[in-house]
Amino acid sequence: MPRPVAFLALLWLACSTHPSQAPAELVLRHGAVYVGDAAGTRAESIAIRAGVVVAVGADAEVASWIGERTRVVELGGRSVLPGFHDAHVHPVAAGLEAQRCQLAGILARDELEARIGACALAQSERAWVEGGGWELPLFPDANPRRELLDALVPDRPALLRSADGHSAWANSRALRLAGVTRATPDPANGRIERDPHGEPSGTLREAAIALVAGKAPPASAAELDAAVRRGLAQLAQLGVVCAHEANATPEFLEAYLAWSRSGASGPRLKLALALPDDWASRDPLPGFEQARARAARARLRADSVKLFLDGVIEARTAALLEPYQGSDARGTANFEPDALGALVARLAAAGFDVHMHAIGDRAVRMGLDASERARAADPAGRTRRTLAHLELVAQSDLPRFAALEVAPNLQALWAQADPYITELTIPVLGDERSLGLYPIASLFAGAAQVAAGSDWPVSSADPLAAIEVGITRRAHDAPAGPGWLPEQHATLEQMLSAYTRGGAWLDHAEASHGTLEPGRAADLVVLDRDLFALAAHEISDARVLWTIADGETIWLAAPSPLAGAR
Repeated sequence: MPRPVAFLALLWLACSTHPSQAPAELVLRHGAVYVGDAAGTRAESIAIRAGVVVAVGADAEVASWIGERTRVVELGGRSVLPGFHDAHVHPVAAGLEAQRCQLAGILARDELEARIGACALAQSERAWVEGGGWELPLFPDANPRRELLDALVPDRPALLRSADGHSAWANSRALRLAGVTRATPDPANGRIERDPHGEPSGTLREAAIALVAGKAPPASAAELDAAVRRGLAQLAQLGVVCAHEANATPEFLEAYLAWSRSGASGPRLKLALALPDDWASRDPLPGFEQARARAARARLRADSVKLFLDGVIEARTAALLEPYQGSDARGTANFEPDALGALVARLAAAGFDVHMHAIGDRAVRMGLDASERARAADPAGRTRRTLAHLELVAQSDLPRFAALEVAPNLQALWAQADPYITELTIPVLGDERSLGLYPIASLFAGAAQVAAGSDWPVSSADPLAAIEVGITRRAHDAPAGPGWLPEQHATLEQMLSAYTRGGAWLDHAEASHGTLEPGRAADLVVLDRDLFALAAHEISDARVLWTIADGETIWLAAPSPLAGAR
């Protein structure tokens, strides 16, 4: 049973320096308000003043906050939730992809080929044809050939990144311009796929992508500015009030800084700074510290560092404890364990959070081991660490998340039996090991804090779609019945917590954000229906009508069905 909430408002008033008779600036009433606290508190109305929640409770209880100048919005039974924190997302990359050749979501080869051909025509003024989002299962062994791309783009270099970002497809002109031939060795932490004659097939994995991508023209400042604005606007429309950029390159940092200086509205930002390729030979810490100082703004912080510990299972680049099926290869770890531990500890001592990509169980263990060293380097606990993706986790490592205060960072939309799982993952892991894929329930049970993110543009940015799959373990349009590995499902309360309180914890804002308790920031989202009144497989049908961050409207549906919202 939800507990009464009137006392929350009274408690805040007792401690507040605001006079109790001062009315709220905004009251939303006659709705289904989910406070988002650990007790699952529900209410009907919420009052906001100066960007802070001042009261939440029954309509009659909050009515005393309505004054002559209070804007009153009639919810008509619609839902209010704490605003979403996307704890792993790439807004600039998504915005750039949308400006170029966007291939995400195309599930048929003929449609993909038609789209690439149309992009080549539409981008006739560009020196290269670039874009991304193609789905790996469309090609045998996730390995598209250069000859096909030559036919689609015969006149210029072309480089198209895969949906997961860990592979790229190049045509012959791009390979030739980059000097990639049969004599080119695989770079460290990368692989050039080859045909039976040893020639580059056209598919590049991990660090090998840079061999070609480094020859492409860099994005202009205007393109980056448009990408930031487009990406953040899309997130605001989906109810995101805080976005954690998961790989802020120097170019992306400059674009975010320019956006922040412009005063444009949008979600708050926490940037995980990209580790430079030459970090082992050139100390990256001074650059990180300079970036952190430059980004110390009200809605922008750069106090985290991104580390890619491994690749992905479907390309056999994820680091596993045991070999891939039918092979003695265990994938690629991008760091030696001792070097990783020393780096993470040094970052912690310097006051940086660390955001680690870890897909395979060996990479997860390395990240946890490094986090243990970081705790010793930061005994006061100033810094925090998160491991993102966590596709395969050893059973013995699950309790370590709580013990080490490491937050699992879930991309729950992936926890369904799609072609990535059935065609590319299970065949290389085997049936028994695949029973442990995406252990969402176990991670909630084994961690003190759990966060969630989209990894957009790798997959949809919609939190509601990911929340649904986290609960159902199946696609929205799948036939009725139990999902894939249903024992590893989450509850609605758990998924909402990961998208709100968990993200706020990673942002060091758990005392001020993440719930709608009185005295906390007015971060909220209004939905067109009450999620708690829906069947689990209907959650992604809900739509965001209004997004408010720190009391400021950053998105409002137009025309708004909410009386008084404007």
